[in-house]
Amino acid sequence: MTEASRGWRAEVGAHVVFEAVTWQIVALVGQAVRLVAENGTTASVLAAHLCADPGFRVVKDDARPKVPQWGLFEGIDAAARERALAWQRHIREIEYGLPTGPGSPGAPRPQFDPERHSLAERERAKAEELAALGWAKASVPTVRRMRARYREGGLWRAGRRAQAAADESDRARG
Repeated sequence: MTEASRGWRAEVGAHVVFEAVTWQIVALVGQAVRLVAENGTTASVLAAHLCADPGFRVVKDDARPKVPQWGLFEGIDAAARERALAWQRHIREIEYGLPTGPGSPGAPRPQFDPERHSLAERERAKAEELAALGWAKASVPTVRRMRARYREGGLWRAGRRAQAAADESDRARG
């Protein structure tokens, strides 16, 4: 562990270097740390293993916003929160194969199985599924944007976008 890492506390949203790759911590589950790299690669490692890596360091990037608190998510309207929560399940299914995330019980649906399909194929399958369900503007670029927003700011960022879309729709009708 480097001097810059001493006294560091793992938290969702932090950026670290592990095995010569920069990762963002996206979840802490018991002693497991879930990581996502810029290219979308995911990993789950024990915290002790993460910190024992000779190249481990905390990336000091004050320009990146911290992951917002749950209270901010509660500040957006109920419809936008519901839509953000729906997106969360879809994003988790794309990234991990299961809508409840990694380590969840069950088997991935065939079109979302990370062992059988690339991330791009899973994004395309999700866009097709959402379009078939009647989701407006469900396309591969939309799915990618929502994944990026979710990774950057979690539910709050996805929810803010859902609320902005609803507001635009109301203005267009209005």
